[in-house]
Amino acid sequence: MSAEMKLLENAIMGQIADVKDLVTDGDSNLDERIQIVVSRIQERVKSQIDENLLELKNRFNENLDLIENKFKQNNGQIKDYVEKMTKQGVGALESQLKERDVLLEGRC
Repeated sequence: MSAEMKLLENAIMGQIADVKDLVTDGDSNLDERIQIVVSRIQERVKSQIDENLLELKNRFNENLDLIENKFKQNNGQIKDYVEKMTKQGVGALESQLKERDVLLEGRC
């Protein structure tokens, strides 16, 4: 083997060794980079989940307020209806009592 071939072989072997080192170092760097990316993704997902939970909580509270207001409104309407019907019933009874009193006075 000539000196030039020996020199070329040594250069190629050096490059192969350099590539092996890069790949080996790259593996640990790759693991670190993957961990960083995974951590970032976890942070984003957690942030999105927190935002979604806050939005759902707000919607729930808004719906709860709407239901409470509607319940109060319905209760008010029921109360008004019952009072109206009670007044009508009392008025009808008073009218019947007056008619009865008039009839009883007429008999006496």
